[in-house]
Amino acid sequence: VSLKIQAMSSYTPHERFADEADNYLDKHNIYELFSRLLKNLAIHRPKDPYTFMLEILDQPINTKKIVVSGPPGSGSEMYCQNIAAEFGVVHLRVDSLTREELENKTPIGEEIKSYNDKKEPVPDSLITKMIETRIGKPDCIAQGWVLDGYPTTRSQAQCLQMEGVLCNKFVLLCGDRESCMRRAQMSDLYSSFKASQLNDMYTEYDRNVKQYADLFSEVRCLVNVGEEQQTWNEIKTFLEKSPISKAPRRPMRVLVLGPRGAGKATQCIKLSNKYNLVHVSVGTLLRQEMGRSKAFREQVQPFMDAGASVPDDIVIPIVVKRLLQTDCKSSGWLLDGYPRSIAQAEALEKAGLNPNRAFVLEVSEEECLKRCTNTREDPQTGNIYNLDVATPPKIIGNRLVQRQRDSEAVVQTLLTNYKASASTLFDSYAHMLKKFDGTADRDALFADIEHYLLSPLGEC
Repeated sequence: VSLKIQAMSSYTPHERFADEADNYLDKHNIYELFSRLLKNLAIHRPKDPYTFMLEILDQPINTKKIVVSGPPGSGSEMYCQNIAAEFGVVHLRVDSLTREELENKTPIGEEIKSYNDKKEPVPDSLITKMIETRIGKPDCIAQGWVLDGYPTTRSQAQCLQMEGVLCNKFVLLCGDRESCMRRAQMSDLYSSFKASQLNDMYTEYDRNVKQYADLFSEVRCLVNVGEEQQTWNEIKTFLEKSPISKAPRRPMRVLVLGPRGAGKATQCIKLSNKYNLVHVSVGTLLRQEMGRSKAFREQVQPFMDAGASVPDDIVIPIVVKRLLQTDCKSSGWLLDGYPRSIAQAEALEKAGLNPNRAFVLEVSEEECLKRCTNTREDPQTGNIYNLDVATPPKIIGNRLVQRQRDSEAVVQTLLTNYKASASTLFDSYAHMLKKFDGTADRDALFADIEHYLLSPLGEC
């Protein structure tokens, strides 16, 4: 097998070097690191850029910098408290910061007092300076922060951004006027307000948020406020996701792992269609080869019918040859259900076919067995139907048949073989492997997989 692989390998030393370099840069967040350095240099323009950069490099790279905005009655303060407790970030409110500055009689506090004494509004630039000073303190640098209910206008948002107070997550709480006003009236925070006052506050918020929300479009998540736990789960899920990388990326080479019936093909097809990746299914490759060669079919068919593994000296050269074709090298690939063993994984590595992402769909053995054994094929059209998902048209119902590979005995054998090798195989890809619940809603699952594929490997 090794000699066959070496003979068909067409990866040049330059291509191997480029792949290894790209994987290193991806794994260690080098693109994000340099992006952060350049962004801070451009914003702050320090007199001593070298010392400044060393200070930036000493700071944690993945701290959360969150802004939460919402109308009266959206529960923004409660959700900010939840965020602070869950992620260990510092909870910041402009009113609390202002009070601290005034009580401590700081230079900023004295400036704020002078405006208050003159009954004049405190300038946005001074509020921004106060926030910038606070987030520059060690706790915010080390732990991250969540800014509660600010900005409230476009000018405030622009002022923050111009001074380099940038968030990497913006949670925009949305709710209809009636529901928000009802919740506001029930809360201690707004208990003294009349309904007309709350209505005016909601109107003002609605007018302003439309003007500044677009400034955060790249880091924004709209969350519809409903049942408390459900709303919190949605916020938490968004904040747990690492930011999408903007780094230049070589073609994706993705291992899609999981037991038979986990839904790998469904997700592969969706990813292939969206990102123009080549969907490589080992079963399809084997069946194509069986169609071309009677001798090959007679050699392989008994293994497939029994649910047994086709020998590596047959499978490996076929897979390697396909992945070395021009479309896979230029567009990237999704390798569906392969490798299934350490030997197959090592063969890919010897051929220079190292994946840069790998994920597994986790589904119970019982559910996989149910999905597969309820699958039927129309022998006239080749269409596949799952009896659990949808009832096929009556006109074809009587002619549907169960394929040999979907029989309970074959599927059980495949599941047993998968279980025996999965743990060891996963360990070999532990540095990049991501696990997903294969029973989740298909569209939600796709969104989570997509986010993983586009995130820096060092943050996955």
